[in-house]
Amino acid sequence: MEAHQDIQVKVTVNDTDYTASVDNDTGNWHVSVPQSAILSGENQYTITAIDPAGNSADASGTFTGTSPTENPVNKSSGVDEMIMPDN
Repeated sequence: MEAHQDIQVKVTVNDTDYTASVDNDTGNWHVSVPQSAILSGENQYTITAIDPAGNSADASGTFTGTSPTENPVNKSSGVDEMIMPDN
């Protein structure tokens, strides 16, 4: 059996579980977490890997979520005007 065969990876973000897609040939994995699940400020995560025998290992930590920057709207003239940053 290869070292990465049939490994399952579960990612928990802020108490919600997500199942990762695992490439059993390489052991690489990825998971999609919706933006709505990421809080502005501190977020907690746990990553759990489970082998075919049911043995598991996990790692936990925190990361900081930030809100997307919005372009300001100038309403002083009575007309909505987008102020775009210079490139």
